[in-house]
Amino acid sequence: MIDRAVNTIAEMFAGFLAGLLVICLAVLALNALFVLGQLSGAALRFIGVYP
Repeated sequence: MIDRAVNTIAEMFAGFLAGLLVICLAVLALNALFVLGQLSGAALRFIGVYP
């Protein structure tokens, strides 16, 4: 009984950590896309293609 409870808590904790990791990775990916967009926009403005 105690083993099952510990197992359930461990699984919940593992799922929570996995969710946090996925959220962090998604935020990092969005951040990278935003930075790339800013850089490409600045480069295009520098070249003179984009007003």
